[in-house]
Amino acid sequence: MKIVYVCDAPFSGIGGSIKSAKTIINAMVAKGYDVTLLLIGKDEHIQIPGCRVDYYNQYFFYQKSNLIAKIWRCIIRCIIYIYYFNTHEVDVVHVHSSSSAKFIAGLKKYGLIPKKTKYIFNDRHYYSGYEPRNQHFYARTINSWDIVLCTTENNKQSWLAGIRQRGIKISENKIRVVSNALEPFWFDFSNSKRTKIRDELGIKDSDYVVGFSGRYESWKRWDVAVEIAKHMMDMDNVHFMVAIGKGSDEGKMKSIVQQFESLLGNRVHIYIDVGFEQMEKFYYALDFFVLTSENESFGRTLIEAMTKKVVVLASNSGGAPNVIQKDENLFEVGDSGAAVRIIQNYIIDESRFEKDKNYFFALANREYQEKNMVDSIEKIYIELLK
Repeated sequence: MKIVYVCDAPFSGIGGSIKSAKTIINAMVAKGYDVTLLLIGKDEHIQIPGCRVDYYNQYFFYQKSNLIAKIWRCIIRCIIYIYYFNTHEVDVVHVHSSSSAKFIAGLKKYGLIPKKTKYIFNDRHYYSGYEPRNQHFYARTINSWDIVLCTTENNKQSWLAGIRQRGIKISENKIRVVSNALEPFWFDFSNSKRTKIRDELGIKDSDYVVGFSGRYESWKRWDVAVEIAKHMMDMDNVHFMVAIGKGSDEGKMKSIVQQFESLLGNRVHIYIDVGFEQMEKFYYALDFFVLTSENESFGRTLIEAMTKKVVVLASNSGGAPNVIQKDENLFEVGDSGAAVRIIQNYIIDESRFEKDKNYFFALANREYQEKNMVDSIEKIYIELLK
């Protein structure tokens, strides 16, 4: 089976969608499939053992932000896809980028790329979170895809509602749910390692640590994370951890970092654009992890935290409720006070706190293992090629 994964450069970020795509690629290489990663974007050099990387550099056109440069980027991207898929024998094209998906769906609709190839769009955003014009486009081109994969049931239902609102009839089976998952190394847990890391950070047994993680995007609602810290800054036994990536606006990311530092001083530890080793330390240090996003498609950081016996809570939006499966740990988008009350209730009730640490740890081990995701996706590939 020849599989081409379509993603956008840069492919070296810390986002959950990139991590999940890498997990799938590495797993399919290990299973012996002929795997290629097709990247288009800014200058980047990526190597994945056992996987061919076909990279098309559009850096020249990213140097300019005017309309003409944007039009040329679109034209060249269309030409690349038309050329590539008409000159390469491919069984399955698995798209992990919403921007690439729009091009491929349009080209397939008008017969400019091979119809015999099977096309899958893995939506790693959230349908109702797209701009209205993009929602309309995805609905109108839904039949360009053999399957659309969502990471949560909530996103699947959002897709179905948006499509049916526009009078388009589709089978529910065209839109499937395959949850994100974590690589096996995430599930190595050690109480002694946790104690050692907290000792190194100067965190006492009587202290509680609240963490936030993600790249900077406006919809990640880092402003709410700052508000939570403000509400809790007078609680001397509460410390904070922040792991943040540059995202779409490095200036605003730096502003968030400065706000945490000025509020909390030495009671906050901040990591910027770090890899697995530092993120593992980050999660081991935590007691609570808070996801403040609106329209988060899944929230991979939630399950990363669960593997280290951390109690997680999230805004009641997007796919997060499907992931944590605990309504009492949800708060309305932007309601920092409600998030603080959830944490305070755990601090008051130690037995419930210990019980739910084990609940989330068991949930991650039961439902979010890499094998579950990879086996489900492999079955879909085989089903499409029958």
